[in-house]
Amino acid sequence: MRRATTPNIEINIDQDLRGYWYRVTFKQHGTTIIKDQNDCILSDDGKTISIELTQEETLRFSDAFNIHVQVRFGKDNKVCATNIVYTKIDKILDEEVIR
Repeated sequence: MRRATTPNIEINIDQDLRGYWYRVTFKQHGTTIIKDQNDCILSDDGKTISIELTQEETLRFSDAFNIHVQVRFGKDNKVCATNIVYTKIDKILDEEVIR
């Protein structure tokens, strides 16, 4: 992922999320971005979540630190969470939001 871009992030999990609610959290120090199932695309087998971040969202993250990513999901009264995954965000020279 690179700052000031619109990356499409794919997250693969072992659980079939069809019929579940789910949300993906991206966190780095004081910045948190949460995308729920309305912001994502779920694969036909229910095990891959695709999320697109905006230029503004990626600019909220610093290239100096890793980003923590986690999926929470549930059904009825049961709530689960994946392990936290760490990913980096790369620098960009031109940090202007382009329309």
